Amino acid sequence: MAPECYYLDADQCRRRAQEISGRCIVNMEEIELPTGYGNYCMVAPGGIIECMYPDYSGCDREARHNKGVCVYNPSAQTVPEPFKSDVDSIY
Repeated sequence: MAPECYYLDADQCRRRAQEISGRCIVNMEEIELPTGYGNYCMVAPGGIIECMYPDYSGCDREARHNKGVCVYNPSAQTVPEPFKSDVDSIY
């Protein structure tokens, strides 16, 4: 089935997707995901995009709460390690 790219409300999109056994996704021709560390991004009304979610379920939960949609982040960056062991350093 061809995409139906005319929903302005994520809840309406989700209801329709459920009716046709589909899934509501973001129209990637309309937005640009920012660089982020998460594997998933929440896209919500008002231009809110947060790419900080490591898993889909957490992202989807937050997206539903904010009347948005969760999408895979194809440009996810690796999270830098906050601590590093250096055995050659003298304290």
